[in-house]
Amino acid sequence: MPIKTVIPNVYVVCDHDLTHIYDSAAYLVITEEGKYLLIDSGSGYGFTNMINNILEIGVKPNEITYVILTHCHISNSGGSKLLRDYFKIPVAAHEEDAMRLMRADKLCIDIEEVREFTAIPVTLVVRDVEYIFNEVSPKVKVIHTPGHTPGSLSVVIELRGLKVGFVGDLLGPLSRTWNSNEAQWRESLSRVLNESLDVLCTSGGCVVGSSNVDTLLRKVISSKPIWI
Repeated sequence: MPIKTVIPNVYVVCDHDLTHIYDSAAYLVITEEGKYLLIDSGSGYGFTNMINNILEIGVKPNEITYVILTHCHISNSGGSKLLRDYFKIPVAAHEEDAMRLMRADKLCIDIEEVREFTAIPVTLVVRDVEYIFNEVSPKVKVIHTPGHTPGSLSVVIELRGLKVGFVGDLLGPLSRTWNSNEAQWRESLSRVLNESLDVLCTSGGCVVGSSNVDTLLRKVISSKPIWI
């Protein structure tokens, strides 16, 4: 399938249609400074297809400055081990999920057919509620948004006057197996709502337009979460 362009300089390079059925969406972002950032990395099962998609955009994988993981689940994080091994790309994650990634915690397995999970070294462990990601750009902000998992985070990037948010599986579902927390989930949704985003990208796709984003977030906040 062709690469999906969300807006200029934001591309879907990996998802269950593009690369492998186990893959959640991963996004390649070209910052205003011309640096390359990957948000999430798929499961690793569609790794070759993801790399080919990145190359098709005209980006060499070893030029990617960082991979930021929205949370530890293998459908989002598994490819980062291969990106680090083959291309030496550093990985960033929030502290609470980073610990799980580095010890290959089975709570990171969110795919029923997968039984094994390989530890992922995390280069930059985010400990703050908000962190300006100067390693890439002062216009990249990482926000701790627990709920889906304790260490879930969201990435907010300013691009050409637009605020683009990457939230992983913040919208759900929740599971006691993953130590999901409904109160934190609602607080995190409100925190993202207050960012007044123009584009919202999740593990399943993107919503474009500030009014559309606002409507979606308010609808989710007012609803009961889906527990699995």
